[in-house]
Amino acid sequence: MWRKVIQFSLGIAIAAGGLWIFFRDVDPHRMWAELRSVNVLVLIIVAALSPLSLWLRSIRWRFMLPKTEYSNTKHLFSAVMIGFMVNNILPARAGEAARALLLWRRNGFTVAQSIGSLVVERIIDTLVFLSFFFIPIYIIPSLHKLTGYALFFTAVFDGVIVLAAVYAFFPGFARSTAGKLLPVVPGKIRGKTAAIVKDLVSNLDWLFSPSRVVLIVVFSYLTVLCYPVMIMVLTHGIKSFGFMKAAFCQACAAFGAAVPLAPGYVGTVHAAMRMGFDVLGVSGDKALAIIIIYHAVSFVVITVLGLIYFFATNISMKEIERAKKEMGDSGQAKESAVTSGDKEPGRATA
Repeated sequence: MWRKVIQFSLGIAIAAGGLWIFFRDVDPHRMWAELRSVNVLVLIIVAALSPLSLWLRSIRWRFMLPKTEYSNTKHLFSAVMIGFMVNNILPARAGEAARALLLWRRNGFTVAQSIGSLVVERIIDTLVFLSFFFIPIYIIPSLHKLTGYALFFTAVFDGVIVLAAVYAFFPGFARSTAGKLLPVVPGKIRGKTAAIVKDLVSNLDWLFSPSRVVLIVVFSYLTVLCYPVMIMVLTHGIKSFGFMKAAFCQACAAFGAAVPLAPGYVGTVHAAMRMGFDVLGVSGDKALAIIIIYHAVSFVVITVLGLIYFFATNISMKEIERAKKEMGDSGQAKESAVTSGDKEPGRATA
């Protein structure tokens, strides 16, 4: 109980701090005038791009998931919509637990496979957003002062790509290296750990298929491209505000969204995007109005559609809150199954 109260209080405090940074020195009358001046067609385009991004994400998820005899990849779009809806209304990224729970119960993947797929997805998204951050810095003269950050994030980006390539071309070496770490794990949980690691790593099976690698890379960028396109549509009246600047602002927004406690990324995204616009020399009420519309339209559309899918799905918020505990119980069951030699341990039914 106290943990939830503390978590919620921290989330509200973080959101409030971000909103204070965002709204400082704002003229409410000019802000309102900017908001009212937005074209309805612009709002419709932004509203359409939000679910389109999640639909593309669900397609990529299908290519990423391991292919097993006992699982399926149906209804992934509804799971993504529900997960992002839950993230909008609950703190600490509870939507990730909702997505993992749905994938486990409805699609027959193990707990480790379900969680692992989201971890891999988060890593890929991070790489795309990093490229949206450092590439504009190299190209836009006004951002050259951030070259040091660009070099650092480029090194991180390249390092992860190299690790993925090593695993793809030398899987035996990578697995033997990881296997040498298992003796460090206490004997009582060594079998469970090995089984979980196996399921987690299965989410990288797509690295062995060049066609799937290409598809995942393409859909990863298409998924994230929807957001800078939203910004470009909203900033159409600002001179010389092209794709690279929009991508940079979106990367800043992603950094704000990475703060996990604020429900709906409220405050953190606003403050981070404002900093991005300020660095690009675009400040004032128009920039703030753009950020508000960008977040608010996506928030409303995803929440409403997510709720529609949620009420059509046989789960409840209470089940989502219990997801972590239930997944832990499944892990214990899996350990017992591994010990007894079951053919397919820990497989949940949809």
